[in-house]
Amino acid sequence: MGCGLLVLILMMLCAQARAAALLFVTSSDSPEHREFLARQRQWPAGADMLALEAVEAQGARLIGLIVWLKSAPSRRKSLPPRATIQALIRAGSPTLADLCQQVDVVVAVAEDAARAAEKICSIPLLMVLVPDAQLQPLLEQTRGPARTAIYQEADPIANLRLIRELLPNALNVGVLVSPRQAGLPSLRTEAHRLQFKLEEIAAANDEEAVRALRNHIGALDAVLLLPDLQLINAWSLKPILLMTIRQMVPTFGGPTADYVRAGVLAAAVPDLDRLPAQIVAVAQRLAGGTVPTPAYSEATRVVVNPTVASVLSIVIPATWNAHAQ
Repeated sequence: MGCGLLVLILMMLCAQARAAALLFVTSSDSPEHREFLARQRQWPAGADMLALEAVEAQGARLIGLIVWLKSAPSRRKSLPPRATIQALIRAGSPTLADLCQQVDVVVAVAEDAARAAEKICSIPLLMVLVPDAQLQPLLEQTRGPARTAIYQEADPIANLRLIRELLPNALNVGVLVSPRQAGLPSLRTEAHRLQFKLEEIAAANDEEAVRALRNHIGALDAVLLLPDLQLINAWSLKPILLMTIRQMVPTFGGPTADYVRAGVLAAAVPDLDRLPAQIVAVAQRLAGGTVPTPAYSEATRVVVNPTVASVLSIVIPATWNAHAQ
């Protein structure tokens, strides 16, 4: 019996050593991000979780969630038990700095949390739902052993494929391009495969983008918006959409469903219900010492603006209706 008990203890210790602890943090002021954090509780059986209603981060108001994944690798020799974290909570609002000493990986949701974690935590960091314009400077920082991300937007190639599916006779697709845009080689390759002529319209800022598109709109069958806030933002989106709709030219893309609600015809966007699985996979690799390259969301959904479709006399495939907004 004593031998059996010893084996059981050793098995438990080994299981703890293999576990990885993930700390999710996001802004406490954003209902949207609070909701997304709640979705992260879709874990495999056996995962232990602890919600944190307040996390101090040098003036930033964050909330958090700690998840201990029993089957994930950990580079730590041992992980603090749940009681250690609970003791920090009882002592007052735990700080992000203290919590980062107790876990393997930080998963920062949106810009405020990502900036705080990049500055404070010297452990692997995974950033999600951060716009590209804010994300790139954070990825270029030298602090910390590992920084990677899952982009807020879907791969623009997915939106290019939507254009071909919805507009089988389209030829000329306009795309606004800023000097910082470096993701066009793969887009050009896919445009060639889909038999599109990609009209790259150069602009240095949002004002130039509106003027440049106005000079090209008459020759375009569709416009593809890339996730570049330097060109497409709250100021420029309205005149661009007014222009394209008046010219009966459908617009596709944008980083979120808000663009579709504003007047974009259709866009592929990350499926937030299925994103947790990808987050777990990337975080597990970070915990094991591997740093994956930043990537787009693997799971996407299509959102459609039926009012714009009606105005443009475009018939939406029945298979898209379940995703229309």
